[in-house]
Amino acid sequence: MRLVKVDEKYEEQHKKLVNEFEKRGEVVTPNTLNLNGRTYKQYVQHIRDREIGINQEVNIVKATLLYLIVDGEIVGATDIRYELNEYLQKLGHIGYGIKPTKRGNGYGNKILELALETIKSGKIVIKEKNVLVTCNVENKKSEKVIIKNGGKLKDEVEHNGEKRRQYLICIK
Repeated sequence: MRLVKVDEKYEEQHKKLVNEFEKRGEVVTPNTLNLNGRTYKQYVQHIRDREIGINQEVNIVKATLLYLIVDGEIVGATDIRYELNEYLQKLGHIGYGIKPTKRGNGYGNKILELALETIKSGKIVIKEKNVLVTCNVENKKSEKVIIKNGGKLKDEVEHNGEKRRQYLICIK
């Protein structure tokens, strides 16, 4: 089980991941998995540019998108944002999602654990001593994952009509 960077070799698996969310009528999470009209090759370049902070759209921050690979299959993804702009103050540094058919296997906990390890190791530099991780108040499983990984409740906020709980996790 490991986190890997987005790469052209994962095109078919990426499509399967996104399609599984869509078939269930769920929001694709993290939303940076959406191609937004790009070919997969263009998408990979966009993700690479975003990681180094070039060719950015307005209000987009530097971030790294990583797939969680288990036995050669993408089972989820995490988006690690290097900083928070005003919009992301309600959403946090780390967003993650697990393929619907793979939930209930501990992958949510593992993806957050590995994302935090990536930050703590210095592979991704976050200036703050705490990272902000959030979840919808109704998503009790995600809330448990965040708390298990050291999350301390900071606040409850509204975002796009949904109540979200904000948690801080110490990384330094």
